Amino acid sequence: MQEIIDKIIEYLEEKDRVREELIKTSREIIRCCRDVVNRIHRRELENLDDVFLNLKSLVEKLRVKCRTFPDMYHGGIVQEALMEYYEALLLYKYIKTGKLEIAADLPREDYVAFLLGLADVAGEFRRELVQSLLEDDIEKAEEFYFRIEEIYSELSRFSFPDALTPGLRRKVDRIRYILESSQNDILYARKTRELLKALNK
Repeated sequence: MQEIIDKIIEYLEEKDRVREELIKTSREIIRCCRDVVNRIHRRELENLDDVFLNLKSLVEKLRVKCRTFPDMYHGGIVQEALMEYYEALLLYKYIKTGKLEIAADLPREDYVAFLLGLADVAGEFRRELVQSLLEDDIEKAEEFYFRIEEIYSELSRFSFPDALTPGLRRKVDRIRYILESSQNDILYARKTRELLKALNK
């Protein structure tokens, strides 16, 4: 009995050590990603390629640490870090290229985190849309609206239980609300522009 108990204690001590390392690395990823997203919105894009190389290495570090305990990769703060990573990466790629895309070799174990990150990008596009309206660039605002609509359309195809895609359904519902609000904002901006033109005449 003592022998097996000693083995279990040793196993759990090792798992606890790995867990602490995962929490530290995940928090570093989350903090960096949130800073990146704010920099993107301010169009401070210098050196962001290097930042994403560092983020990619930190994500790989998570994978390596979880090889002994794969269950830890699919829960809690690790998934939150991956979700933030894909959100920041998708936003950066879109601002740089005008395309909402990701590498085709996305690891299967990251599928759900990617979906959740993609859903959160809709909120960042909403932020860009509002800023475009403030700058009286309705056409650019409409581009972001169409991208949000595209995200909503694709994510609406998922009808799996929350056990498989935790939180996705709630995020998709929020995107629908974002679409409705954005549509009203764009309509109001167009009407205001038309009114100002009429007054000027």
